[in-house]
Amino acid sequence: MLTRMAILLVLLLTSPLLAEPEVMLSAKLEPERAALTSALEAANQRLACFADAHHWGGLVQEPFYDRVEFFDQKAAFDDRLRELTGTTAEIPATFVAALEQRVLVAVSPRLYASLVPANDEPEAFEKLL
Repeated sequence: MLTRMAILLVLLLTSPLLAEPEVMLSAKLEPERAALTSALEAANQRLACFADAHHWGGLVQEPFYDRVEFFDQKAAFDDRLRELTGTTAEIPATFVAALEQRVLVAVSPRLYASLVPANDEPEAFEKLL
């Protein structure tokens, strides 16, 4: 019986529904990995609470991204977004996050604050994500 329970636990923990997304950072952002991961978790929790409050909880049961990429340079963010969207269009300076092809891309909190100072408020980065 314990073996079956152990197998079930392994299957549940390796389920795509519970799998953590891959988080990609530049070397410069690596020291901020824990803070960025915490912001991402808080954003997911915020979304889940909002969905539950509006009876949309079923729509956020499964993850909608497999990978998260944070950028410390706007040009690198823009290049990656163009790659994901297959466009050559100019990206506005205040365009700082996107979800494309199940990849969540965003600039770092510091870069976000400098590019969009009007959004300086508590949990601004969490709300962006």
